[in-house]
Amino acid sequence: MIYNIKGGVDVRFLRWELTRYLFQISEIFRWNAKNACDDFPFTVTAGADGNHMEGSKHYKNQAIDMRIWFVDDRGEREDLPDDVIQNIAGDLRKLLGPDYQTVIHEGSHIHLEWDP
Repeated sequence: MIYNIKGGVDVRFLRWELTRYLFQISEIFRWNAKNACDDFPFTVTAGADGNHMEGSKHYKNQAIDMRIWFVDDRGEREDLPDDVIQNIAGDLRKLLGPDYQTVIHEGSHIHLEWDP
């Protein structure tokens, strides 16, 4: 599988402007995370589901959240190092350009939205 979708997450109507990049996005995560985790499980943790702030692009199917942690060999949660997260965010910005916003929510996820 190229990417995982957390149970209950609704991406059925996710805009093409995001779905067309999911493979490249998952590869950016895997490439940058390879030193922290041999096979980083890229996971979309929110789409149009859940509770988001009023006016959120999630409700317009224009945003996703992506996990920035994994479960290590001991079965414990481990966050990706800050420099790896910053590199992922930078690579996403380079790939996607000015019509997309990338926001890091420390210790939780990266929020990505299409906002032309």
